[in-house]
Amino acid sequence: MNKIVFNFGLLVFCIAIIFFGLQKKNPVDTIIYSALIAVFVTILAALLLIVFIRSINRRLEEKAEEKMHNDDMESSDEMFLDRETNDSKF
Repeated sequence: MNKIVFNFGLLVFCIAIIFFGLQKKNPVDTIIYSALIAVFVTILAALLLIVFIRSINRRLEEKAEEKMHNDDMESSDEMFLDRETNDSKF
C-alpha cells in the first residue's frame, strides 16, 4: 500500500511540474512548489489510507467477535438440548 501512495505522490509531483511549468515560472520555484504539493498530497493520502484500513480492521474484528459469540451460544444451546434428551431417556 505504501508503494501505491508514493507512486501517487510522484504522479502528483509530475503533474504539478507540468502545471507550474506552463505558467512560465522560474524553474527553481516550479520544482519547489511541485515538491511541496507532492509531499502534502502524499502525507494526506497516507493518513487517509491508515484511517481507512483501521476502520476495515475494526469492523472485521467486530464481525469475528460476534460470530464467535453466536457460535458459543449455539454450542451451549446444543449441550443443553443434549442434556435434556439424555435425561429423558433414563
